[in-house]
Amino acid sequence: MKLATAALVCLVTWLAACEDTRDLPAPTAPAGPGAPPAPAAPRAAPQPIAGMTPVPGDYTIKDFAFTSGEKLPEVRLHYVTLGTAKRDAAGRVTNAVVILHGTTGSGTQFFRKQFTEPLFGPGQALDLTRYYVIIPDGIGHGGSTKPSDGMHAKFPHYGYADLVESTHALLVDGLRVEHLRLMMGTSMGCMHAFLFARAIQVGLVSEVWSAGFPKQMWVVDDGEQVFELIYGGSRPGRYHGYPVRLRDPWSEEVKRVWRERRHAGA
Repeated sequence: MKLATAALVCLVTWLAACEDTRDLPAPTAPAGPGAPPAPAAPRAAPQPIAGMTPVPGDYTIKDFAFTSGEKLPEVRLHYVTLGTAKRDAAGRVTNAVVILHGTTGSGTQFFRKQFTEPLFGPGQALDLTRYYVIIPDGIGHGGSTKPSDGMHAKFPHYGYADLVESTHALLVDGLRVEHLRLMMGTSMGCMHAFLFARAIQVGLVSEVWSAGFPKQMWVVDDGEQVFELIYGGSRPGRYHGYPVRLRDPWSEEVKRVWRERRHAGA
């Protein structure tokens, strides 16, 4: 496939390394006991990208079973499409591309001009007059079903396998896309894309690009203490902002370990 160029891969990798992908909602007052979840804030009207108006949508998966064994009667996946789907004589979409966001982010991160200008414009690698671009929000992120909708710490435990399964359902059952020209992602989306291509054994993906770093992850010791700070106390998992005790001691511990690792060349 003639989509890829080394320059674009370098560009996306650099952007992924430099950006802050978090969507930070405005603070809200704590709801009282038994209060229903606050309604979602209305989304701003989408602005045209490379001359194309983004088309938002939501697909609901019924009776979704998580790999943890937990279930939800409905899981909502929010997504945005750019461009127009082109079909062959058999009615199959032939020009679909999926872009996956990073941890704590959402698909809206790809609407910034540092992505849109080098990716989606006329003659660019993902020229929207040629490709049908699908940008979903993964479970737990953006406009998709997530803990802050109301379940908080009671939300099912989820991981990459659940992201893969729900994305597959969105594509095949929701959008009727049975083949992708390309799947790419940044950070968490990098692993999401690799695992999707590995798990879905039906030739759904032609190519996978990813912007991530093959670096062993490390964590701060005393993870049980951190877990207790978050889930312990009188309101487990239900707080607005960081737990007070996490702000200073934990961040200082992170800094200390980071300095030691860098000094040791880890």
